[in-house]
Amino acid sequence: MLFTFSITTPANTLASAKQQTSLALAAGIISHVWVQFPPGPAALLHLQIADELHQVIPANPDNDLASDDETIEWDDEIDLTEPPYELQAHTWNLDDTYLHLVIIHMSLIPAAEWAKRSTIWDRLGAMLGLRPRQFP
Repeated sequence: MLFTFSITTPANTLASAKQQTSLALAAGIISHVWVQFPPGPAALLHLQIADELHQVIPANPDNDLASDDETIEWDDEIDLTEPPYELQAHTWNLDDTYLHLVIIHMSLIPAAEWAKRSTIWDRLGAMLGLRPRQFP
């Protein structure tokens, strides 16, 4: 399942007063993330994504994503198998003149499908003598 969110953040939105946007998803595991910064923000637009109170993107909590005319993408494994099935995007924009847009795409494996995959991998791993989580 692919989810897409477009977030516009007004000029002069400070880090101390971040804009919060709820990202409504579904039960499952986020397996891939794309964050697109269209041309224009000159790394003045910043993004952090949290699961309730814990920052998950980027993983190091004192940092954020900021860029210009770039799409950043990576594989991930963010667990949303327990409600609420949403994340919170926190953005701020240090540009004093222009609002800026960031687009977030998330590929999610539904919880039922993930459970089937996990069971198959657990069985295969056991047959190969691997400890859990040593395989995809």
